[in-house]
Amino acid sequence: MRHYKQADGLGLSTIYNVFQDNQQNIWLAGLPNISVFQPPHLRSKFSSDTDTVDFENIFNIDQSMFFSDTGFYQLTFPNGKTRSPSFTQIPDFTLVVLELLVLENELFVGTEAGVYSFNWTKVDEQNIISKPKLISTQHWVSEMAFSPDNQFLYAIIGNHLSQFEQLNGQWQETRLFEDKSGMEYLSVQAIDDSSEHIWFTTEQQEL
Repeated sequence: MRHYKQADGLGLSTIYNVFQDNQQNIWLAGLPNISVFQPPHLRSKFSSDTDTVDFENIFNIDQSMFFSDTGFYQLTFPNGKTRSPSFTQIPDFTLVVLELLVLENELFVGTEAGVYSFNWTKVDEQNIISKPKLISTQHWVSEMAFSPDNQFLYAIIGNHLSQFEQLNGQWQETRLFEDKSGMEYLSVQAIDDSSEHIWFTTEQQEL
């Protein structure tokens, strides 16, 4: 086991999240910035152009990497995949991002104030998101999951469980369950072609 510390050039005073991509790069999100250990895992640092920003979450969605907390940023390659990447802030979107899921041409973003749907398109071999649209109650989103057949999106929003179904091109929210103590974790399990189990926990340690 190798122990990396600031004395080794780590450069982060606090580390919140770690992710290893399919090129064996180890990404670190924390304070005051973002670092990556590249094979053979020597440290390098990419500027985020955000001065001091607190990054807590790393998301890797269909080979696109996002960082979020006090900002929402996408790792982009403006000069091609072989050149240095940069961190581009998602425009006109300042909410804290807590969860990401993608389905075909939509990116679903769980935030501190509801679930948003973004257009998800590929431009010059890069996935670009745009046009955020609020599709849920405006409350803290702690978990999201798709049904096994991808027909429904489930989300824990505040103290209730919601189901989303697309009708006439619009996502419609239906509240399925509410618990005043709050809920946290969510998992959807297929039983057969027509039914599924939805598992979640409450803050009172109930399943």
